[in-house]
Amino acid sequence: MEKWGFGLSKKEVLETIGRYVSENKMPTPFRGGVPGDDFFIRFKRMHKLSLIKPQSIEACRKKSIDPFIRRMKEAVSKNVKDRNRQEKKKATKTKENSQEERREW
Repeated sequence: MEKWGFGLSKKEVLETIGRYVSENKMPTPFRGGVPGDDFFIRFKRMHKLSLIKPQSIEACRKKSIDPFIRRMKEAVSKNVKDRNRQEKKKATKTKENSQEERREW
């Protein structure tokens, strides 16, 4: 999940560490093979990690509709429409020219 921008929860971090330790058969003082709260606090401090509350979808949508972004989207869509119109005109002219050439033969 973290590959797609979703962070790991405290529980997921501790379970991942516990799984790593057990798979590598490392001796640990963890109860039940999973580290506790004190370990997690030290782990965060040592690796300079912080817990961030996930933002709601509404906040993300609001950011994506930033005025600058909106103007850019409008400009891009206008350019795409203009280009499509030009391509259609070109195709129509090419078709008309080929029909005229056939008539001349």
